[in-house]
Amino acid sequence: VRITIQSLCKNFRKDLTCLTISMIANLVPAEIFPRDALKLPRNVKLADPEFYLPRPVGLLIGSGATLSLLTDGRIDLSGEGYDLHLQNTRLGWVIAGGTPPQLSSEGTYCMMNLDSQLIKFWSIDEITGNEIKSEEDSDCEAHFANTVARLHDGRYVVRLSFRKTNKVLGESRSMAFRRLLSLERKLSINTVLRNEYERIFEEYLRLEHMSLIRNPDDRGYYMPHHAVMKEESDTTKVRIVFDASMKSNTGMSLNDILMTGPTIQAKLFLHLIRFRVCYLC
Repeated sequence: VRITIQSLCKNFRKDLTCLTISMIANLVPAEIFPRDALKLPRNVKLADPEFYLPRPVGLLIGSGATLSLLTDGRIDLSGEGYDLHLQNTRLGWVIAGGTPPQLSSEGTYCMMNLDSQLIKFWSIDEITGNEIKSEEDSDCEAHFANTVARLHDGRYVVRLSFRKTNKVLGESRSMAFRRLLSLERKLSINTVLRNEYERIFEEYLRLEHMSLIRNPDDRGYYMPHHAVMKEESDTTKVRIVFDASMKSNTGMSLNDILMTGPTIQAKLFLHLIRFRVCYLC
């Protein structure tokens, strides 16, 4: 492109032919520095009066055009440990070099509430008692105690623990059916996975873990499933996972309306304390 540059303090203009790019360089200078520390002469008119402020580079002029802009006049402002010069040009005076070293010290203060820190310190070594259970956790435990039963073959059964909510499950059969068709297409191109999938479901039928629905309808919740493969496993390379988080047409899933119940496993801290009680650990 063809551009024209003009001095801000002189009646000088110059035409240049340039190439356009997205960015020439980072901000120049990299950070703000105090202009007063340079002790510039008062009668000098700078081509860029705000040279001390970080700004993007708008134009990079080649060496030939740069030399044509230089005129007589140079002022040496160098000091101990740095070089600094003022050079007169047709665009005005330009400044180049380093700046005097700035010795600065910053203090960082951290204000802490010792009371809260002490509470956290003592809570680490304290073995707390039973935590207060929420109303839902208590309801879930009561539901389990009232509905759990043992069958004649030794297996235990318990009813699903639904939350007390006005949100209900909607229709889920159509979405589960689409997921089933997608799964069948995947199994059709993987014979090994299909055979293992069929073997697992035949085992479910034999153990009576599932049974055929004689009259399927839109009531209830249809749960899709998929395979998770783990080739490095020596026992179970294929595992079938049932997705109870699939949303029905009301935006609710089976997991959304079931109570999760309290955590019955001991915390890791208690395991560590119990481990230290042993004579050898």
